[in-house]
Amino acid sequence: VGVTTDAHVSEPQAACAAPTWPAGQVQAIYSPTYNADCNFQDWGSGTAYTSTDYGKKFALAGGGYFGMDGFALNCPLMEKLHADIWIADDATLRIVPICRNAADTGNEPEIGEFVTLRGQQWNSIDLTLSEGEFAKVTNWSNVYQVKIDNAANLTIWLGNLYFYRAEPLVDNEAPTNVQASVAGAGYFSATLA
Repeated sequence: VGVTTDAHVSEPQAACAAPTWPAGQVQAIYSPTYNADCNFQDWGSGTAYTSTDYGKKFALAGGGYFGMDGFALNCPLMEKLHADIWIADDATLRIVPICRNAADTGNEPEIGEFVTLRGQQWNSIDLTLSEGEFAKVTNWSNVYQVKIDNAANLTIWLGNLYFYRAEPLVDNEAPTNVQASVAGAGYFSATLA
């Protein structure tokens, strides 16, 4: 009797599945599919990232976190936060959208959701904004950073990260421009579809 087992690999062997939501229903942070532009940050954690054929590869240092900024997303009408993450071995991470408070005088409290990832595969994660810890966020109108943490000394691949809603926005629901302060860069505005 012959037995064949799958080899344990240290990186994905293919990219994650491309998202199929129409662009008008998505607020993208990072995605090869959607128009998304963000800066990747280690914020002093020592995490390093590189681009690969499979997305962004993050080698997380002892601090165990990295982040994205350089965007200002208006998400009160979005329903879910989606992430595609690949990791070699089972692990638990926390995904933390960081929002400005309504008065734009500081941040909402950093509230994240823990997700358990299965190793050796792409994990397609959909977190509902009105449930769990995310239900405690009181202002989704200015999401300007996202942090992924709880992952010291692990390497992960990020394939997509975006907010979405299942139904199209109607004309009177369309998000408007959001302005956000970026350290050292003054103000910028982003036109959101």
